[in-house]
Amino acid sequence: MTIAPHRRDVLIGAAALAVWRPSLGWAAEPALLALDFTQGLPAGVRLDRASPGMVDGPGGTLKPAAAHVPRLALDPASGRPQGLLIEGAATNFARNSLSLSSHTWQFKGAAIAAVAPEIEAPDGSHTVARLRIHEQKGDLGVVGGGGPIGAGEICTLSVYLRQIGDGTEWSLNLFDYGTYHGHFERVPLTPSWQRVSFTIHWDGRDISNKVINLAPGRPEWVQESTHEALAWGCQLELGRVASSLIATDTLPVARAADVVTIDAAALSRPTGLLRLALPRGGVRGGTLLDTEGGGIKLGYSQSGWLEATVGGLTVAGTSDATADTVVELGWGPTGVTLRSGAGTVLIIRGVSAGKTGPIACGASARLFARMDGSAPLNGVLGALTLEASAPMPKVAATAAAAPSFVPAGYRLAFGDEFDDGDVARINENATGGRPGAPAWRSRYHQDRFTVINQEKQIYMDPAFGGKADHPLGVQPFSLKDGILTITADRADPAAVSPHILNFKYTSGCITSELTHWQTYGYFEMRARLPVGKGFWPAFWLLPKASRWPPEIDIFEGAGTRPGAVHLGVLIAQGKTADKWIEDVINVADGFHVYGLEWTRDQLTWFLDGKPVWQQPNGINEDMYILANLALGSHDPKFIPDPDDTTPFPGRFEIDYIRAYRKG
Repeated sequence: MTIAPHRRDVLIGAAALAVWRPSLGWAAEPALLALDFTQGLPAGVRLDRASPGMVDGPGGTLKPAAAHVPRLALDPASGRPQGLLIEGAATNFARNSLSLSSHTWQFKGAAIAAVAPEIEAPDGSHTVARLRIHEQKGDLGVVGGGGPIGAGEICTLSVYLRQIGDGTEWSLNLFDYGTYHGHFERVPLTPSWQRVSFTIHWDGRDISNKVINLAPGRPEWVQESTHEALAWGCQLELGRVASSLIATDTLPVARAADVVTIDAAALSRPTGLLRLALPRGGVRGGTLLDTEGGGIKLGYSQSGWLEATVGGLTVAGTSDATADTVVELGWGPTGVTLRSGAGTVLIIRGVSAGKTGPIACGASARLFARMDGSAPLNGVLGALTLEASAPMPKVAATAAAAPSFVPAGYRLAFGDEFDDGDVARINENATGGRPGAPAWRSRYHQDRFTVINQEKQIYMDPAFGGKADHPLGVQPFSLKDGILTITADRADPAAVSPHILNFKYTSGCITSELTHWQTYGYFEMRARLPVGKGFWPAFWLLPKASRWPPEIDIFEGAGTRPGAVHLGVLIAQGKTADKWIEDVINVADGFHVYGLEWTRDQLTWFLDGKPVWQQPNGINEDMYILANLALGSHDPKFIPDPDDTTPFPGRFEIDYIRAYRKG
């Protein structure tokens, strides 16, 4: 299979980057911009923040910073300055955030809280709450209000905790009061203050007030036991990052954004190499740089991929780069490159060949947020440099193999790269096909009118005539440029719908029921999923024996939840496990890799090569592969039915499907 450059990550070796351009054949040139943020605000950089804020102090302490004063972040280990802290506007919805012993926090069951005046808080105050719970089943512990946060929002909960006495573990909980959907996080306590946090993506149904709960570690209940902890500085805010602490009383309190700008004139040039040092890495969905004239934009997608636009030419990566501490954007007459990494090793994240348009950046550029303040990064900037020319590697010379997520010891047993354009091999009885381009069955084991899960579509192929005396000619499958597209659409109300029991929608499925099945192995798909109400793409396994269960769901997508995918296994009736994996990828970004390793003992699910869930295995028989795009379901909270807002046609685009065996 020919792999286009946008599917690759390309490694530039450490030796090559130690002396960047000279070793790659480019002449070293003086920097047009060289801004060091570790010693304060460099000359020519403007900062405005309309409210005071908090900043790291030595030894893990917090210090106040007046409005409009730069805030330097310190390395937690060495205490040395890392760079300028740049945050977007934020609001703390947790009430009485510095006084968890206040009357606005409720003490359920045998929980009590009192001020511990002998204990110093991270900011030097003496407002620490000493939480004490004499545990018995049914206790909720300490409960606080988080106020209304909109459905579909991403928010982060954080609190400072510290060990006292024999307490070793507490839990931090956040849930919607109406649905009880939320997140539970166990926290090992330490003798020193630690700020613990987690992020949650609320469902569309989570419209009630949010409730914050602190309690001893659960669910291992020990009757008649007493647990203690020190707590301070609770914060509930929108976004993926626990930003600097905002003190509140009985109402939410807002902090203004750090508006950091530089002159953009130097950026408006036909060639350049922009490099940013990010000692704490990046943030998914955050912006690194935006220019007033729109000539250059640089930031991260919702999945953490680097993406940029230079003079109208767009380039994007294909893997999460938020852990990288160096980001480079280069542009010139032959195209644009994105690189990132750590130290002296950088990876080419994306290459876009072509000629840019005019690079008109305007008068100013904003750092770590868009010009309008949206998509803030909430991070630390160590340095920014701009050089006159950029290394523009030839893709053919530098391209390496696409990163492999296949576990060691596996060999390919079955696969389809969809490079063969013969779409006729997808049909009722899986006839045709050839080595490397197998045939697929275009329906489930049961007949097409046996619809499961109260779905709202009929699975079609061009030869299916439904109740008519002729083929209806509906083709949901197409093959182009190495991509199989399964299309879901509205059925023609006159020519199609009356012949398919008046179903309003058509779509497609493929199965290897007649061509391939195996016991155990590693299964992988690279695909782009549709977004919109009612879309339900899936990649799953069913038993070769004509019965159900078992079933393994390698993934299920929900068009209304692009920031989550659903994983599951059904071993027998009543013996199931499933989980929504939230905020690891965003399917709207593009193609992602979905994997499952199935062994005799264990099931492990992967997203873009990252293990995200494990379950013990209880399935030990041959299973075959299915991929389909359903519409609607029996459960509107899971997959709502499509309606007039659904962006038809919906397209499930599959780059490849592969199955591997050990040995």
